[in-house]
Amino acid sequence: MNETILTDDQIATLAAAAEAIIPGDDFDEGVAPLGPGHVIATRVRYQPQVAHLYVKGLRGIADSVGIMFGPGRRFADLSLVERARVLEAMRRGVAPGAGWREVSSQGFYLALRADVCFVYTTDPEVCRRIGFPGESTARGGYPDYAQPQSPG
Repeated sequence: MNETILTDDQIATLAAAAEAIIPGDDFDEGVAPLGPGHVIATRVRYQPQVAHLYVKGLRGIADSVGIMFGPGRRFADLSLVERARVLEAMRRGVAPGAGWREVSSQGFYLALRADVCFVYTTDPEVCRRIGFPGESTARGGYPDYAQPQSPG
């Protein structure tokens, strides 16, 4: 099995991006306390089909930060407002940098946002706060969905 192990800087970038996507507010602390950088890094490590996207996307973020805020700046060291500017450029498909030649900044942003939302909404405490009652199978609905489906 080929594993992709992200660096500490890449994990910090993921955590900082996650915090900018679901920041804390008066209601709760957002996604940051849930360790989204490490959760996503684990997914990247054990799901090679997403590793390419994340490795290239993280390179794209680094390129964009260097162009938008100056060489040597790290995404994780940017303010929340600055991080949001980078993410918005990615979302709109206008993020600068050569790193976006191999993967779409929009595609990467959508994958990242989906993973961040997954980390946030699968936390039991968050589910309780937002009133999510749990999986439908926990209440008796759609039990066959968890069974292997016939090929055709």
